[in-house]
Amino acid sequence: MQQGWFLTLPDIHWQQGLATSFSRSRGALEAQDIQLYWPMLRQQEVLFGLIAGSSNAQQLHTTAQPLRLTGTDPYLAAGQDILLRQEEYFAGLAIDTRFSNTAITRTSLSYHYRRHPLLVQNPAEPLFPVSADLLSTARTGLWELRTEREALRYGWQWHWSLALLYGAIGDLQQQPLRELQETRFTGLQLQLGLLWRQRLNQNLNAVLNLSGGGEFWYLPEDNSNNPALESPHRTDYQISAGLNWRL
Repeated sequence: MQQGWFLTLPDIHWQQGLATSFSRSRGALEAQDIQLYWPMLRQQEVLFGLIAGSSNAQQLHTTAQPLRLTGTDPYLAAGQDILLRQEEYFAGLAIDTRFSNTAITRTSLSYHYRRHPLLVQNPAEPLFPVSADLLSTARTGLWELRTEREALRYGWQWHWSLALLYGAIGDLQQQPLRELQETRFTGLQLQLGLLWRQRLNQNLNAVLNLSGGGEFWYLPEDNSNNPALESPHRTDYQISAGLNWRL
């Protein structure tokens, strides 16, 4: 088995979401995702490489309660629709153990920058007797430690990933950070899926993937009357199909 630096080309993954009436966004969904993995050094059965990527998404949500908003429209009643956007960029290091015949095929440590909506829970105010909660746009930096089992063979295969998160809110529109109870958080991210891969010729494969997962944050509270960030959670599912080209 050949050892050394830069023995393989980088792996580039690009995915484009399509707006359909099957999602809760009712045709308003937009999603793009691109990821790069470049194995740089091979030592026996282990690869050491760089990972990087970006993603952005727009989804339609329906409010469950009245909210204050940043921007030109200061108030949103319960039951109204709102488009929410999220952007993310990351870079890090990965250890690839796909050739060692273990349950884990990759372990990575990466730093992520996100721009995304967050809910700030405020005590009741005279101007907003129904709800004083504020839906704001946050800029967040977080570290992610991830282990995963990738689907690398042909036919139907299970794949999964588990990630631990730790980060802090760096900026929040129309809400001074010093007034918040806490800006640091811990989190957990899970994903489980089933992938089918079929070889079409020597270099081209067809791929079908069914997956679902979730992300859960925990922000401690000190029981004071200061504003507090709601501990967000997100669950999603996707069906994707595409082609895989190997040089």
